[in-house]
Amino acid sequence: MTTSTKPRRPFGVILALAGGVFIFSFIPALMIAIFVYLTRYVQVDASGGMSGLDFKDVTYQPLLIPGIGALIYLLLAIWAWRGKSPVARFVFPLMTALYCIVTWGLLTIPNTDANQGIDSATGFAAIASQIYLFAMIGVTVYIAWFMNRWSARAFFRGYYTKNDLQMLQAVRVTSGD
Repeated sequence: MTTSTKPRRPFGVILALAGGVFIFSFIPALMIAIFVYLTRYVQVDASGGMSGLDFKDVTYQPLLIPGIGALIYLLLAIWAWRGKSPVARFVFPLMTALYCIVTWGLLTIPNTDANQGIDSATGFAAIASQIYLFAMIGVTVYIAWFMNRWSARAFFRGYYTKNDLQMLQAVRVTSGD
């Protein structure tokens, strides 16, 4: 039997948190940064004519929702990374699922602006959105699944139960440790 009093952070929890931060914080922040950079570049340097991009009367208010959501998700991931509260094991997957549903809804709203037209990036954006949706669903399912495994429960609880110690012993016997 093991004599460890405090469970280590399982590698699956590391993967779940890193995957969640990448999909739900890093990618939205990167998309916002690229959009802001392009609007500033076109407006300041090229005045919209040289590049063929037209960013007149750009408002940054629609970027607030994904920006604030990415920041809140990052803070929740840091809270779950610390593992001090057993509540984090429940809150983090629930917030991931909620974020996934909200983002799904925002990405699948059809564009009804007839004046905007269709350009060469429209097809690429549709494919990229579909890939992003599948990645979001995959990460959400993985987070929900792994946060309910015995090793993650022990980590967030802060101690091993007798059943956890038996599972840990069985894993060590089968792995040859």
